[in-house]
Amino acid sequence: MKKGFTLLELLVVIAIIGVLAAIVMASLNSARVKSRDAKRVSDIRQIKVALDLYFNDFGYYPDCSGNDVCSSTGYSGSIYNLSIVPNYIKNISSDPRNISGQYGYYYARTYKKAGSSYIYTGLSTDYILATRLENTSNGSFGGWDNNFLNYIEGN
Repeated sequence: MKKGFTLLELLVVIAIIGVLAAIVMASLNSARVKSRDAKRVSDIRQIKVALDLYFNDFGYYPDCSGNDVCSSTGYSGSIYNLSIVPNYIKNISSDPRNISGQYGYYYARTYKKAGSSYIYTGLSTDYILATRLENTSNGSFGGWDNNFLNYIEGN
């Protein structure tokens, strides 16, 4: 009698390992999505705190180098140049994926949160921050260069 494994036994073991690896990878992907979304929410809230500190000092929210709207995707100005940096926040982080037109952070002065969307008020005492989360059951709303924004903060 020979010692060792038959080819069929080895193929079965390899197939089982492949199935288990696929299950683990699917679980890891879900964890990655949740992690990126948690970072997005945290980043938006940090920017919100910095904006509110700025408002307390000046009585209005900053504009985006002459524009009322700016983003991390390059739409209508750069959010990284807001006058809250570096006095109120060290820097503004990039979205974990930062794919233009799909993911990014949007700031709009003179807009106000209205339920799960926003409205234009024309007042420098209003603002919104918005982004797109990957894992959400909320409906999405269009905004600027992104039709799938689904997380909004503001006053």
